Amino acid sequence: MKKLLFIPILMLAILGNLPAQDLSGVKIYINPGHGGYDSDDRNVVIPPFTQGDQNGFWESVSNLHKGMYLKEMLDSRGASTAISRTQNRTEDDLPLSQIVRAANEFNSDFMLSIHSNAGNTARSAVLMLFSGRSPGDTWVYPSPTPHEETSRIISTVIAQNLYSNQATSWSSGYSVQGDKTFGRLSMGGWSDGYGVLRGLTVPGVISEGSHHDYLPETYRLMNLEYKWLEAWHFLKSFTTHFKSATLPKGNIAGVVKDKFLLNEASYPKMPNTLDVFLPVNGATVTLLPKDTTYVVDNLNNGFYLFKNLEPGTYTLITKHPDYHNDTTEIVVEANKTSYGNIRPNKIRNTPPQVMEYSPQALTSDTVMLTSSVIRFKFNWDVDVESAKEAFSITPDIEGQFEFKESNFVMEFTPDVPLDTSTVYTVKLAKTLSHYDGISMTDDFVFQFKTANRNKLSLLAAYPLAGETNIDYKTPTFTFIFDKKLQANADLNNGVQVYDKQGNELKKNLRSTRNNLAPAPLGSTSFTLGEDLVAGEQYILKIAKGIKDEDGVFLTDTLKFPFTASDERITDKLVVETFEALGKLEVNTGENVNVTSGTASRSSATKLFNSYTYNLKYNFSADEGSSIVYKFVQPGVEVTNDSVVGLHIYGDLSGNELYLMLASEGDTKEILLDSIHYGGWKFAEASLNDLLPETTYQLTGFKFIQKKAPLSKIGNVFVDNMLVYNEMITSVSSPQVANIRIYPNPVRDVIHIAKETGQVIERLELYSLQGQLIRSTKNENMQVSDLPSGSYILKVRLNEGVVSKPVIIGY
Repeated sequence: MKKLLFIPILMLAILGNLPAQDLSGVKIYINPGHGGYDSDDRNVVIPPFTQGDQNGFWESVSNLHKGMYLKEMLDSRGASTAISRTQNRTEDDLPLSQIVRAANEFNSDFMLSIHSNAGNTARSAVLMLFSGRSPGDTWVYPSPTPHEETSRIISTVIAQNLYSNQATSWSSGYSVQGDKTFGRLSMGGWSDGYGVLRGLTVPGVISEGSHHDYLPETYRLMNLEYKWLEAWHFLKSFTTHFKSATLPKGNIAGVVKDKFLLNEASYPKMPNTLDVFLPVNGATVTLLPKDTTYVVDNLNNGFYLFKNLEPGTYTLITKHPDYHNDTTEIVVEANKTSYGNIRPNKIRNTPPQVMEYSPQALTSDTVMLTSSVIRFKFNWDVDVESAKEAFSITPDIEGQFEFKESNFVMEFTPDVPLDTSTVYTVKLAKTLSHYDGISMTDDFVFQFKTANRNKLSLLAAYPLAGETNIDYKTPTFTFIFDKKLQANADLNNGVQVYDKQGNELKKNLRSTRNNLAPAPLGSTSFTLGEDLVAGEQYILKIAKGIKDEDGVFLTDTLKFPFTASDERITDKLVVETFEALGKLEVNTGENVNVTSGTASRSSATKLFNSYTYNLKYNFSADEGSSIVYKFVQPGVEVTNDSVVGLHIYGDLSGNELYLMLASEGDTKEILLDSIHYGGWKFAEASLNDLLPETTYQLTGFKFIQKKAPLSKIGNVFVDNMLVYNEMITSVSSPQVANIRIYPNPVRDVIHIAKETGQVIERLELYSLQGQLIRSTKNENMQVSDLPSGSYILKVRLNEGVVSKPVIIGY
């Protein structure tokens, strides 16, 4: 304070002995922020008020109430005050420069600009923006701030006092920052701080006492006594700083909230705070021995306050016709507000009853989903522990309880899907009670029967577990399920890729596509937002619990370890680049069950140069269909010593792609690959089945349909074709690549066709997630008892190991 800085030491001693409430000699300029009921006066709509209703919440009104209360407190204690407005009219909303000039001309010891904050409806915090720069900020600003250290010290005292309010909820601790620093770093690069502080020649602050768009706080700010309490904290701060004194009396404040019932209003409420509980509107709080009664308002805040009490012990008696009386003892100290947050228990005078329940079978033949959540709705909020103990289900199954709607609703979610085609009996024993100790009069029992499907099944995947042909360049991963998925955050967040150190890789969120698979199937796919490292190992996980549209869920977390690779083969002879128009066309005369088919040059998905060829088709049958794509001008020649390699972008169809070859006296169809994948892969085929010493022309490609979930629709891209002499991806013996698994798809028994001299040591059947399902030393495997879907069969021979995708049950 400028005047007090020059008072002799004797005078300071005299002032130190003044009564604690004496603020004579202190000059405070008060600016209640905003003014009027205009668009910049911060109207927040809260029921029962509507937009623009002047009886509702306006920051301009709230600031004025706090300012007027503070002025009255300061004036009664001998301080000198000036205030920028005393009414809430547009004409009283003075220009900021005029407010600054008035504070300077008043020669105030401190200028307080009173506001509340906004911008995040799920939080509330104290922010003090003092005139000047935060400590450590060396930026040079256009306007000087001569008292920034004094401003910071006083602002810190104010922040600490406001933050001590336990009748509200805080999302974080208080913050004290220079307005210039805050404006530059947090408000989009403001060059010279806030206008209401710019040019001050006295200390000052903008006080953002709480967040008025956090609706529980909005309702509190509708209470006049709550605003008085903020003004009292300002008073306490000035008394502490300017007089090093204390206030001789104290206050009692708090909220009256239901002991158990939750505030079910839809607006956000900070978890683990009293804001989640129901305010007891209309409760009366009587202070003894003063016999003074405070009536809680009907604006959903539960707030009460007793002001200016002598230190001592008091008793609070809280009453409401719907609640049991509550008695609370509380001690008042000078210079403090004592908080008593009161939690009365609602009177419950009739037994609990089940009003609604599910799953509810309409008839004895009605079947329920095996993922059904068992749900009860009661006439009262029930005692949680008694409800858990009263619940039973037969056949027995473990699960989790969740209580909602202030414990009026109880849900039991099984840990695993219920058994299929099973009658379950659910019982609530009559021991279930509510919080007044009254139990149900009778047991409650009902039954339901489950459907014949009890889990979400994965039908196709890219990558497969253990796959090594996953192109490193921002790959796209795709998964196909047996039912349309619930496309929500659980699905999008539940599919993630990790490197071998366990770090989560970034996804391109815009690339996420859900449920593009044909009905009734479901699917999810996404592209990574970064490249992988060729040769490195990764793992993709699909979280347990993602659900289909019926609520049937994935029962286990699926894991797909894979290795990234560079599928671009560039060190062999390129015989076809697929750059030119008119390379391929559909040969309609050789097609079987084809609804449509096209071959077109594409620049959308490519590995090399500018173009690829996009081969599309639709089959009209579920299996046995085929389509032929002919080269318009065949130009690739090969012999039985040749290997053909092709870069293929797959479609997870499970269909097989064959090379079509012809000589003067022979034609051959050589399997190139089974298209079980969904990204770029380099596939190759040895042509040693061709006649020796004979030259063949590559005449085209043929897709043969296999019975699989996505086999009716094809959408494949092909890029650079190569011809060379020795296979790149062969296993320990070239013959191993020639083994054949049949039939595929299979319903009963898998057979293996092998070369002379080969010995089958073991057959191993794996799920797509890499889990061993079955193993045998026989040359065939019985699979008729396994669920339909895609699997990986590993054939272990004396000459090597080969893995092949197989489809069971279609």
